[in-house]
Amino acid sequence: MKRTSEEAGLPQLSNIFFKAPDQVDPDSLMAGIVNVYNFRSWWNAILAVPSSSFESRASIYIRALSHLPGSYKLWFNLLKEARSFVKQFSILE
Repeated sequence: MKRTSEEAGLPQLSNIFFKAPDQVDPDSLMAGIVNVYNFRSWWNAILAVPSSSFESRASIYIRALSHLPGSYKLWFNLLKEARSFVKQFSILE
């Protein structure tokens, strides 16, 4: 008989792997592996959020940049997404 992760008392891995590194509970399975100073952890969390949700992606970018302020890739992609988001609004209206 196969037991699910919830029955075994373990958190679901999909709920852990794609969280932003600063949102992982210290008691979770991945707490020892997640590093807030690791670019790949932040990038996976950003890519897990749908691209249509700019506000939630921007908040993850900003939190990531507070830990990795020198990351060109984070800055470049945040500014690129912000430009495409504001292009949908008209200045004249």
